Amino acid sequence: MVKKFIVFEGVDGSGKSEISKIVSDMLDTDYLESPTLEFKSIRKYIDDYSSPIGRFLFYMTTNLDLSRIIEEKVKYRDVICARYYYSTLIGYSARSGKSLNYLMKKLPTSNKDFYQADLTILLYVNRNEQKNRINKRNNGVNSGSDERCLYDENYGKDLAKKYLMVAKKLNWLIIDTSNMTMDEVVKECILNIKAMNPVIATELN
Repeated sequence: MVKKFIVFEGVDGSGKSEISKIVSDMLDTDYLESPTLEFKSIRKYIDDYSSPIGRFLFYMTTNLDLSRIIEEKVKYRDVICARYYYSTLIGYSARSGKSLNYLMKKLPTSNKDFYQADLTILLYVNRNEQKNRINKRNNGVNSGSDERCLYDENYGKDLAKKYLMVAKKLNWLIIDTSNMTMDEVVKECILNIKAMNPVIATELN
Protein backbone atom coordinates (compact mmCIF):
# COMPACT_ATOMS: atom_id res chain seq x y z
CA MET A 1 0.00 0.00 0.00
CA VAL A 2 1.35 3.42 -0.98
CA LYS A 3 2.20 5.59 2.02
CA LYS A 4 1.74 9.32 2.58
CA PHE A 5 3.96 11.98 1.00
CA ILE A 6 4.08 15.35 2.81
CA VAL A 7 5.95 18.48 1.71
CA PHE A 8 6.96 21.48 3.82
CA GLU A 9 7.33 24.79 2.00
CA GLY A 10 8.02 28.36 3.05
CA VAL A 11 10.29 31.38 2.72
CA ASP A 12 13.73 31.57 4.32
CA GLY A 13 13.30 31.84 8.08
CA SER A 14 9.94 30.08 8.17
CA GLY A 15 11.48 27.05 9.87
CA LYS A 16 10.62 24.52 7.16
CA SER A 17 13.89 22.57 7.28
CA GLU A 18 14.16 22.32 11.05
CA ILE A 19 10.47 21.75 11.72
CA SER A 20 10.02 19.20 8.92
CA LYS A 21 12.98 17.21 10.27
CA ILE A 22 11.55 17.20 13.82
CA VAL A 23 8.12 16.18 12.53
CA SER A 24 9.69 13.41 10.45
CA ASP A 25 11.60 12.08 13.46
CA MET A 26 8.51 12.15 15.66
CA LEU A 27 6.35 10.39 13.06
CA ASP A 28 9.15 7.99 12.04
CA THR A 29 9.04 8.81 8.32
CA ASP A 30 11.72 8.89 5.66
CA TYR A 31 13.11 12.42 5.34
CA LEU A 32 14.32 14.16 2.19
CA GLU A 33 15.45 17.66 1.28
CA SER A 34 15.64 19.39 -2.08
CA PRO A 35 18.17 19.26 -3.63
CA THR A 36 19.43 15.80 -2.67
CA LEU A 37 23.02 15.06 -1.70
CA GLU A 38 23.72 13.57 -5.14
CA PHE A 39 23.84 17.13 -6.51
CA LYS A 40 25.92 18.61 -3.68
CA SER A 41 29.28 18.47 -5.49
CA ILE A 42 28.05 20.56 -8.43
CA ARG A 43 25.58 22.77 -6.59
CA LYS A 44 28.12 25.37 -5.43
CA TYR A 45 29.54 25.69 -8.94
CA ILE A 46 26.05 26.23 -10.39
CA ASP A 47 25.20 28.78 -7.69
CA ASP A 48 28.47 30.69 -8.21
CA TYR A 49 28.85 30.65 -11.98
CA SER A 50 25.66 29.72 -13.79
CA SER A 51 23.22 32.25 -15.22
CA PRO A 52 19.90 32.76 -13.41
CA ILE A 53 18.04 30.63 -15.97
CA GLY A 54 20.80 28.01 -15.71
CA ARG A 55 20.36 27.82 -11.94
CA PHE A 56 16.61 27.57 -12.35
CA LEU A 57 16.86 24.69 -14.82
CA PHE A 58 19.46 22.94 -12.63
CA TYR A 59 17.18 23.02 -9.58
CA MET A 60 14.18 21.86 -11.62
CA THR A 61 16.34 18.94 -12.73
CA THR A 62 17.17 18.12 -9.11
CA ASN A 63 13.45 18.11 -8.34
CA LEU A 64 12.75 15.67 -11.15
CA ASP A 65 15.35 13.35 -9.63
CA LEU A 66 13.86 13.90 -6.18
CA SER A 67 10.45 12.94 -7.58
CA ARG A 68 11.89 9.62 -8.75
CA ILE A 69 13.33 8.94 -5.29
CA ILE A 70 10.05 9.84 -3.57
CA GLU A 71 8.07 7.53 -5.83
CA GLU A 72 10.27 4.61 -4.81
CA LYS A 73 10.37 5.38 -1.10
CA VAL A 74 6.65 6.04 -0.69
CA LYS A 75 5.88 2.46 -1.72
CA TYR A 76 7.14 1.35 1.68
CA ARG A 77 7.35 4.32 4.05
CA ASP A 78 5.72 7.68 4.69
CA VAL A 79 7.92 10.45 3.30
CA ILE A 80 8.39 14.03 4.48
CA CYS A 81 10.28 16.43 2.25
CA ALA A 82 11.58 19.95 2.90
CA ARG A 83 11.07 21.96 -0.31
CA TYR A 84 9.99 20.60 -3.67
CA TYR A 85 9.57 21.87 -7.20
CA TYR A 86 7.17 24.71 -6.35
CA SER A 87 9.90 26.17 -4.15
CA THR A 88 12.13 26.40 -7.23
CA LEU A 89 9.35 27.85 -9.38
CA ILE A 90 8.23 30.43 -6.84
CA GLY A 91 11.79 31.49 -6.01
CA TYR A 92 12.76 32.05 -9.63
CA SER A 93 9.46 33.76 -10.37
CA ALA A 94 10.09 36.27 -7.55
CA ARG A 95 13.70 36.86 -8.64
CA SER A 96 12.97 37.21 -12.36
CA GLY A 97 9.60 38.96 -12.27
CA LYS A 98 8.14 36.28 -14.56
CA SER A 99 4.78 34.74 -13.69
CA LEU A 100 4.47 31.13 -12.56
CA ASN A 101 2.19 30.29 -15.47
CA TYR A 102 4.72 31.76 -17.91
CA LEU A 103 7.50 29.63 -16.41
CA MET A 104 5.42 26.45 -16.48
CA LYS A 105 4.61 27.01 -20.16
CA LYS A 106 8.30 27.49 -20.98
CA LEU A 107 9.42 24.28 -19.28
CA PRO A 108 9.62 21.00 -21.26
CA THR A 109 7.82 19.37 -18.34
CA SER A 110 4.60 19.74 -16.34
CA ASN A 111 3.15 19.01 -12.91
CA LYS A 112 2.33 15.51 -14.10
CA ASP A 113 6.05 14.72 -14.31
CA PHE A 114 6.42 15.20 -10.54
CA TYR A 115 5.15 12.82 -7.87
CA GLN A 116 2.38 14.76 -6.14
CA ALA A 117 2.18 15.36 -2.39
CA ASP A 118 -0.79 14.15 -0.37
CA LEU A 119 -0.37 17.22 1.81
CA THR A 120 1.75 20.36 1.42
CA ILE A 121 2.25 22.53 4.49
CA LEU A 122 3.19 26.17 3.99
CA LEU A 123 4.91 27.58 7.05
CA TYR A 124 4.22 31.30 6.79
CA VAL A 125 6.16 34.00 8.66
CA ASN A 126 5.71 37.78 8.52
CA ARG A 127 8.55 40.00 7.25
CA ASN A 128 9.70 41.36 10.63
CA GLU A 129 9.87 37.92 12.23
CA GLN A 130 11.49 36.47 9.12
CA LYS A 131 14.32 39.01 9.37
CA ASN A 132 14.74 38.35 13.10
CA ARG A 133 15.07 34.62 12.52
CA ILE A 134 17.52 34.96 9.65
CA ASN A 135 19.70 37.33 11.68
CA LYS A 136 19.78 34.90 14.61
CA ARG A 137 20.84 31.81 12.68
CA ASN A 138 24.10 30.68 11.11
CA ASN A 139 26.13 32.94 13.45
CA GLY A 140 25.42 35.88 11.20
CA VAL A 141 26.88 34.19 8.10
CA ASN A 142 24.08 34.44 5.57
CA SER A 143 23.58 32.71 2.24
CA GLY A 144 22.87 34.71 -0.90
CA SER A 145 19.21 33.81 -0.53
CA ASP A 146 19.20 35.02 3.08
CA GLU A 147 20.83 38.31 2.07
CA ARG A 148 18.25 38.86 -0.64
CA CYS A 149 15.42 38.17 1.82
CA LEU A 150 16.89 40.57 4.36
CA TYR A 151 17.63 43.54 2.14
CA ASP A 152 15.50 43.31 -1.01
CA GLU A 153 12.04 44.34 0.18
CA ASN A 154 10.36 43.93 -3.19
CA TYR A 155 11.72 40.40 -3.55
CA GLY A 156 10.83 39.43 0.03
CA LYS A 157 7.26 40.67 -0.26
CA ASP A 158 6.74 39.16 -3.73
CA LEU A 159 8.11 35.80 -2.62
CA ALA A 160 5.76 35.63 0.36
CA LYS A 161 2.81 36.81 -1.77
CA LYS A 162 3.44 34.12 -4.38
CA TYR A 163 3.78 31.37 -1.78
CA LEU A 164 0.41 32.37 -0.31
CA MET A 165 -1.20 32.60 -3.76
CA VAL A 166 -0.03 29.12 -4.72
CA ALA A 167 -0.94 27.69 -1.32
CA LYS A 168 -4.52 28.95 -1.60
CA LYS A 169 -4.97 27.80 -5.20
CA LEU A 170 -3.57 24.33 -4.54
CA ASN A 171 -5.25 23.76 -1.16
CA TRP A 172 -2.05 23.68 0.88
CA LEU A 173 -2.31 23.81 4.66
CA ILE A 174 -1.14 27.28 5.77
CA ILE A 175 0.28 27.67 9.27
CA ASP A 176 1.27 31.18 10.38
CA THR A 177 4.34 30.57 12.55
CA SER A 178 5.06 34.27 13.19
CA ASN A 179 3.94 34.23 16.83
CA MET A 180 4.28 30.51 17.57
CA THR A 181 7.03 28.62 19.36
CA MET A 182 8.71 25.77 17.52
CA ASP A 183 7.00 23.25 19.78
CA GLU A 184 3.62 24.78 18.96
CA VAL A 185 4.29 24.62 15.23
CA VAL A 186 5.46 21.00 15.43
CA LYS A 187 2.35 20.05 17.41
CA GLU A 188 0.08 21.79 14.89
CA CYS A 189 1.78 20.03 11.97
CA ILE A 190 1.52 16.61 13.57
CA LEU A 191 -2.16 17.08 14.45
CA ASN A 192 -2.95 18.00 10.87
CA ILE A 193 -0.90 15.18 9.38
CA LYS A 194 -2.57 12.61 11.59
CA ALA A 195 -6.01 13.97 10.70
CA MET A 196 -5.25 14.56 7.06
CA ASN A 197 -7.83 13.96 4.37
CA PRO A 198 -5.64 14.45 1.28
CA VAL A 199 -6.68 17.04 -1.27
CA ILE A 200 -4.38 16.70 -4.24
CA ALA A 201 -4.38 19.61 -6.69
CA THR A 202 -1.93 19.44 -9.57
CA GLU A 203 -2.65 22.56 -11.60
CA LEU A 204 -2.49 26.26 -10.81
CA ASN A 205 -5.44 27.21 -12.99
